[in-house]
This record gives sequence, structure tokens and C-alpha cells, in this order.
Amino acid sequence: MRIAILSLYSGHIDRGVETWTREMASRLRKRKNDVLVLQGSDEKIKTDYEVQVVDIQIIWKYRGGEDNFSQIISWFYWFSLNFSFTLRSIPILVKFKPDIILPTNGGIQTLLIKIASLIFGWKIVITGHAGIGAPEKWNLLMRPDIYVSPSIRGKNWTKNLWFSKGLRIENIPHGVDLEKFSPGKKDFKLPLERPIILCVSSLDPFKRVDLVVRAVSKLEKGSLLILGGDRDQGMVTALAEKLLGRERFMLMKVSPAEIPKFYRNSDLFTLPSNEFEAFGIVYLEALASGLPVVATDDALRKEIIRDAGILVNPEDIDVYAKALEKALKTDWGDKPRNQAKKFSWDKVVKKYESLFQELTNKV
Repeated sequence: MRIAILSLYSGHIDRGVETWTREMASRLRKRKNDVLVLQGSDEKIKTDYEVQVVDIQIIWKYRGGEDNFSQIISWFYWFSLNFSFTLRSIPILVKFKPDIILPTNGGIQTLLIKIASLIFGWKIVITGHAGIGAPEKWNLLMRPDIYVSPSIRGKNWTKNLWFSKGLRIENIPHGVDLEKFSPGKKDFKLPLERPIILCVSSLDPFKRVDLVVRAVSKLEKGSLLILGGDRDQGMVTALAEKLLGRERFMLMKVSPAEIPKFYRNSDLFTLPSNEFEAFGIVYLEALASGLPVVATDDALRKEIIRDAGILVNPEDIDVYAKALEKALKTDWGDKPRNQAKKFSWDKVVKKYESLFQELTNKV
């Protein structure tokens, strides 16, 4: 099969969507499919699948503010980037002649690809990367051939929307590379007091990283390591330096290749995102690395973490802090790793490939 993936932000940043794109493309190619990834910048990494860069320059300060005017400017800015990227991608797609196309950026991209698919006969499969809310409602209104929710919670929400009636909706979770992320010796020294509590995340408001800082500050010992950054970085850094001091806090940006060693050399993982989190591949990366997880108590996190961690209401800082302390004192054995094994990328990609074969009648 010929499969194309559109990923505007690949090469610019590395979040769950970009990880999904890279893993899907690589593993689909290994299964003898022709794969093309169209992305907004050059990742400068060697791939076994075809990559074409549709160069898009991004000014990150336009990610919006709290006032209405800033939000309007931000919306138009990101709309224009997505429009330009997708419109310039279509001639490349026409030349590639995909059987299946996977648009990942939503909004105007979904509409343009829908129109093109009606002309050129492409089959569209959309995965719900944006979680529960308006962006996914728009994707559903575009009536893809198949809509894939990465969570059972998301699938149930989708099926209850009146305009999703008659649409084929499937549940396929995101995955984790069990070889790349695995337990190992803590042989990488960080200038932080142990135990080290790790949080891998952007600093978008819905991630609620400030709650992690406040909870860790309640512990008598231990440090917080945040891998990520960008939006609200100054606010989070200022809060952490005030409550934890520089001896117990570090915020870093590292390449995707370096991340596994930070998981292996930490003692606990936590991320208290709210209900708008679509999935959370970082939870699987932590579990695969043998780390227990403390996260938000909701249906999504129950699906992912099960008995390999502790789920709490992180807005109650005292309760959150006690959960961190309890998780650090508990012997979790192989529970985290065994839970992660249920989500191997190989299993995930086989499920997607099966859907693609049904759509195209190609085996």
C-alpha cells in the first residue's frame, strides 16, 4: 500500500503527535508499505521511509495569550500555517498517489484533504490526537473513511455525538517502543537530590505542570526534573526556583534520542494533565522504563496505567504529594513494564495496517 502522513510540526517540535508519526511511518515501511511523510521542517535524522519537507517557518510567540485579541491573532496565524502547509502538500500527494492518507493537524488541513480525496479517490483515516473537544468534532464532521480514537473513553464520547452516526469508529491505542524504553542501571548522574521525580511534557496550561512543582515541594526530600519547555517556561521555572530551589529542580530540553536515559535514571514519573489529554505516550514510555506513574484519576489514565501507579486528584496538592511519597516507597516489581507491554508499537501498527487493507482491499 501507499500511505501518506501529513505532520506540520514534525521537525519543529517533538510531542505525542510527532512521535506517533515517526513510529507509524517507520513500522509501516518495515511491513513493506510505501510511506511518505510530509512535514514542516527537517528533523535531520535518517529514516527508512520517504520524507518531504514542505518548509514552514514558525514564530512560536504567536501561541496566543489570555486576552481575546491575542487569541484571535493566534488563531489566524496557526490557521494560515496549516493552510499553506496543506495546500503546498497536495501536489506532492497527487504525484505520490496514496491509497491511504493520514492528516494529523486537524482544522483546515482536514477540510482540504477531504476535498482532494473526493477528486483523487484517496481514503482518509483520522486519529483523534486532540482529545475530547471541538477540534475532534470538526474532524468527525469531515466524515473520514475511518476515525480512530486512541482511547476507549474517546471512542465512547465520539459515538454519542449525533453527527458521528454511520461513521466507522475504531479504538487503537498509541504505542511504545519496548526496546528503546526499557529498565536499566541508573548510571547517568544528575546534579539533583534523589529520589528524582520526572515529568516529560510541554508546558501548555492543560498539562498543569505547576501542580507537579507544588506537590514535589511538599516532600521532605527529592527533586523534580522536567524535560520539555516552551510555553509558560518562565512562570514554571520561577515557581520551581521559589518552592524547590535550584538544588531540587531542573528543566531541560533534550533530543528524542536522549530521553530514554533520563527515564532509566529517574525514580518516579508524574504528569497531571486534565481531561483534554488525548492519550499520553509519555506514560507508556515511563512504564516501559520500569517507572511507576502518578497521574490524574480519570477514565483515560485508568486505561493506560491500571495497577502500575497511583491515580489522584492533583488539584488537591496535599493528596498529590502523599501519592508521590507512597509511590516512591512502594515496591512495584515488574508491574510498570508488564503494563507497557500491552501497548507495543508493533501491535498498534498491525491493527492500523489491517484497517488500511480493509479500506483498499489490498493484502
